[in-house]
Amino acid sequence: MWCNVGFAACLAGNCKNGQGTFKWENNDSSNGDTYVGEWKNSKRHGKGTYTWNQFPKQEYVGEWKKNKMHGRGIYTWHKTRQIFIGEWRDGVMVTGGTAFERSVQLKQLVKMHKDGIISKAEFDQALLREKNKKK
Repeated sequence: MWCNVGFAACLAGNCKNGQGTFKWENNDSSNGDTYVGEWKNSKRHGKGTYTWNQFPKQEYVGEWKKNKMHGRGIYTWHKTRQIFIGEWRDGVMVTGGTAFERSVQLKQLVKMHKDGIISKAEFDQALLREKNKKK
């Protein structure tokens, strides 16, 4: 399928209503953005991972509603090694989340939760361990 930024296609699964992998190919790049996750009415809706592959690489793992980040999730800026864990509403970060530098321990916590949803208690415990390591 051709769209205004280049080529876009569902590579696997059901990208209309179900679980699927979708990739956008930009005219300027051979590595396009990808979304792997749940779809409803041809929109990102439910749990999923969106990866922006252009420099600098960024990634959001979490909840979506009508193509927007909406709910609990993790946003990672790979170049600066920072992550934000918190809430989104209509694609906007909601206050109350926490941003910090990635560490091995926190990366392991994120990997444990492949759906991107980390409970507040788990996050608070990991953050406390990180603070104690720096003392």
